[in-house]
Amino acid sequence: MLRFDITAVVLVACLFNFGDAAITGWAAPSIISSASGNADDITIAEDKALEDTVATFNATSNNGTVASYELVTTGTPFVLNSTTGVLTLTSALDFESQINHTIAVKATDDGGADGTATVVITVTDINEATPTFGATSYTVCVTDGLVAGTRVTTFSATDADTADTITYSIHSGNNNTDLTISAAELKVASGKTLDKNTTDTYYLVIHAVDSVGTVRTGSATYTVNVETSCNSEAAALTMTFITLFLALIASLN
Repeated sequence: MLRFDITAVVLVACLFNFGDAAITGWAAPSIISSASGNADDITIAEDKALEDTVATFNATSNNGTVASYELVTTGTPFVLNSTTGVLTLTSALDFESQINHTIAVKATDDGGADGTATVVITVTDINEATPTFGATSYTVCVTDGLVAGTRVTTFSATDADTADTITYSIHSGNNNTDLTISAAELKVASGKTLDKNTTDTYYLVIHAVDSVGTVRTGSATYTVNVETSCNSEAAALTMTFITLFLALIASLN
């Protein structure tokens, strides 16, 4: 009768098992049914705290043991625990600088087989900035008798949050509702005509409001003077030339 060395049989079986070992898929961050593939996108806010968990990577192997995980992609704001597959945030995110981070994570089992999961991490914007005007106050001159629909001035507030849309409103000072806002323009309201004898100056507080997350409001004052003529600088220059001309004539006599 043939006799078998039990130790040799066990050794051969182990070698056979390790030789056939393979990463068969991924259970997290989302199901991937092959050794390598793309996981579902992950979305995180740009104000996520440092050291917070972003995702957990969990590969499966046909020998039942995944030995290690490795973050293959370099230069990312994340770090990966090689044992647990937990991905954490290590540096601040900025929606305005980079929206998407594509990373690849490699899993290796005890038999040396590996697979790679690729995922896109999308950063969402939060409202960090308040709309700002170029100055805190402005002075505008318009001519008496300006009719409905005529532009008085244009607003140009800015917001560091690129995803924000700014809307403008008149907070105060709009006597008799003579003025209105259309998009980023201040106009004479429908059915109105500016009359210097009724209101010669409007002291407006204009609000600029952004649109993402917690609303933030910036403001500036606009003084709108209703004048018979708005060419005061040209008139002053003309008077200066006339004065100099008369002085020259007087010096020649």
